[in-house]
Amino acid sequence: MFPPIPCCTTEIWSPRTARSIAKALSSQRACIRGFAQYGGDTLKNSRGAGGFSTPKDSLTRRCGSAKRALSFTSTTDASLFTNALPKPRLGVSHETLGSYLASVYPDVAQKGAPLPSMESKEYTLVVVTESRFRRILLGRKLRGFGMGFFNSFGGHLDHAIDPTPSHGAVRELAEETNINIPLSVMKEGAVGTLRFTFEDDKEKQMIVNLFRVDLECVSDSVSIGNSKNVGANRDCSSIGRTIGGKLPALKIDPCVISGCDEIEPQWFDNWNDIPLHNMFADDSIWLTRILSADHHLRFDGWFHFLPGGTNTNCIMHHHIGFRLIR
Repeated sequence: MFPPIPCCTTEIWSPRTARSIAKALSSQRACIRGFAQYGGDTLKNSRGAGGFSTPKDSLTRRCGSAKRALSFTSTTDASLFTNALPKPRLGVSHETLGSYLASVYPDVAQKGAPLPSMESKEYTLVVVTESRFRRILLGRKLRGFGMGFFNSFGGHLDHAIDPTPSHGAVRELAEETNINIPLSVMKEGAVGTLRFTFEDDKEKQMIVNLFRVDLECVSDSVSIGNSKNVGANRDCSSIGRTIGGKLPALKIDPCVISGCDEIEPQWFDNWNDIPLHNMFADDSIWLTRILSADHHLRFDGWFHFLPGGTNTNCIMHHHIGFRLIR
């Protein structure tokens, strides 16, 4: 059993929370655009174009009839991870998305200015674990952005060949590790979306579709495709389904794992000792939560970085909104 996440409460968005978000975004146009770009699901106008009466009312209706519960917290027991970055490098933690956006874009909250037009690039990222032994597979970047850092596996989402982010995650994981995951397993392992913006270039953002897959490494295996799965006659009925809130472990032969010219995979046998001091700063926030939880988490995250890129590797503001799995 993994240690629980401290101070994590779950609640439906209240009208008060909805009003605070609407106030932070300041105007109807900014409110709709802000949630479409930064907040996950695009707001749907049930009254047709221009049918919302006010941003406050529309958000209250939206939040009051939400089909999923969300909790807003950015607290975890960092002492569990020996190399977690110190809090000053992780910036200000915001309990609500409205507070986060108001801090990153103060003109929106104070002057009613619209949110800036964003040039977005979309990516996938897959966290690979062997939970039964509390192990994690990370890759050391051999070139490109973040060279020398350890990271999970993924890359640019190519909509020309990837019908969905899940398809892109399957492709990238196979290219970087030679691990071939069924699409249904990848879909079930969806965590959420991470959005990254930068103080020295506020007109750009990175949108990362985050997944997690859990493995069971065994050597007695039979070849299936390019990967090796255990037991030709094994019952696969549980593949692609969470059991008791946990992801099913997919059996593979660890000998098939190999890297490429871009990244070198490496197992860390105690995930509490992963080199967070040699990883992107946001990993000390969201990855530690994934590894601390005793069930599969789903959440969306927003991170705004200080100028300087990997040279400074410091966050100014962040917000994480957790969801219940139903």
